[in-house]
Amino acid sequence: MKMIKRALNISAALFFMTGVVYAQSISDARKAIEVEQFEKAKAILGKLAQNPETAAESQYYLGDVYLKTLELDSAQVFFDKGVATNPQFPLNYVGQGKLNILNKNFAQAKPLFDKAIALGQKEKDYRPYLETARAYALAGEDGDAASIETAISYVEQAKKIAPKSAEVYTALGDAYLLKKDANNAIANYNKALDLDKNYLRAYVAQSHIYRGAQSYESAMAPLEKALSIDDKYAPAYRELAELYYSSAQYSKAIDIYKNKYMPLTDASCNSQTRYASTLFLAKQYQSAYDEINMLMKTCQVKPVMYRLLAYSAYEIKKPKEAYDAMNTFFQKQAASGVITSDYEYMAKILSENKMDSLAINYLQKALEKDPSKVDLYPMLGKMSFTAKNFPLAISTYEKYIATPAKKTPTDYLYYGLAALYSKDYKKADSAFAKVNELSPTYVPGYLYRGQANYKLDESNKEALAKPFYEKVIELGEADKAKNAKSLIEAYRYMGDYTYTIQKDITASKGYFSKILELDPNDKQAQEVLNALNKPGGKNK
Repeated sequence: MKMIKRALNISAALFFMTGVVYAQSISDARKAIEVEQFEKAKAILGKLAQNPETAAESQYYLGDVYLKTLELDSAQVFFDKGVATNPQFPLNYVGQGKLNILNKNFAQAKPLFDKAIALGQKEKDYRPYLETARAYALAGEDGDAASIETAISYVEQAKKIAPKSAEVYTALGDAYLLKKDANNAIANYNKALDLDKNYLRAYVAQSHIYRGAQSYESAMAPLEKALSIDDKYAPAYRELAELYYSSAQYSKAIDIYKNKYMPLTDASCNSQTRYASTLFLAKQYQSAYDEINMLMKTCQVKPVMYRLLAYSAYEIKKPKEAYDAMNTFFQKQAASGVITSDYEYMAKILSENKMDSLAINYLQKALEKDPSKVDLYPMLGKMSFTAKNFPLAISTYEKYIATPAKKTPTDYLYYGLAALYSKDYKKADSAFAKVNELSPTYVPGYLYRGQANYKLDESNKEALAKPFYEKVIELGEADKAKNAKSLIEAYRYMGDYTYTIQKDITASKGYFSKILELDPNDKQAQEVLNALNKPGGKNK
């Protein structure tokens, strides 16, 4: 439904009628449609449809309301009913044609448009041309260049009949905007305002162009003008919220959506979707999660909503829901629409669900898609370590260390542990040396370095491990309860070293005694002390 999104919003400005008593009420209904008060419009049009003089026209606008809310079956019903009610009224044929365009049935749409235009020409009515142009603009929204040119040609025909219509010039500007011809678009919006200074749709359209050009002040000015004319004109508030959103002023965008735009409208699926997106970007994850869940009950949502639901659920610690939503996203989203953060979030979600081996695959996909995302390397390295894929952990951390990114002690810690468990003790020693350098009071850093060096010197002839175990004792004894496990290992090493290398029985007994102070049930320490305390124990 991509091609519906913009053209349906842009085409909210409808035709003003003159004549019979009911014309003003039709105008009221159309105004309600323009400002997205769809339920109000339905109520007005439902009553008008009971009058034979306005029935066919009312049915067209009822169909238009349902088309805007993407209830296409209902739209079809009213367009068909309008044709049956008055076959000479042209716009319902255009409505039928619009639905064919949305279904890409161009061949079936064309005769319907031709019939509407032929009927309109009898009354010199520009509206069939204009609405036909808007129909082709729906296809143009999907990138169909030929349809955009067709839309422009139909608006030009409408202009010949109504050369002083601000609505026509605004529609022409919309068509040029689809063509990405901003100069012609803005020229036509300016012409519309030359003809009618109070034509609010043109101000909003001007702002939209300037926002696209990232000209904040230029985009703000037309909105301020529109709201000075009518401070309850909802489309101006919608565009203002979009302006704040695009300039990363998310709190302001939320305020406008919530307190200005949405109270003035029937909350549409499009507006609710954008509001939910803004809540997420503002890091209001719980609110985004709640809004998206409500949205899904009433709207046919796009895959991006499953993305945001998954992201939000992850951020508020709902990993199972995040996993389900992310799976649905990947099922519904075309591969071309998947972005790096989708793989990244899926990896984090899988990890939270204790599926690290699967998470690794998604992190690798993220890095394949965007190699510049070097910040993902530590996550991949740690997950690989947790999954006991030590070779991958080592290679990942080495890639990360080769980048200019700032490394943390944790990065070197997991790199060192992966190397240690892979029996690459020299590499482990180098990694733990960086841990010691970056975090000189971190006790486990010295413990693991002691382990690596012990493996490099198991005979203790060079005493490679000794200075690191001594450092464990020096730092660890400041908080024996916290560091008990590390201290016990260090005391055990030093007890063995002083006995076997230094032949210092007293020192050895002292270290093993310290083990029992921390763990009176340590059997090895008990046995060693018993042996050392026996007559002749010094030879044991």
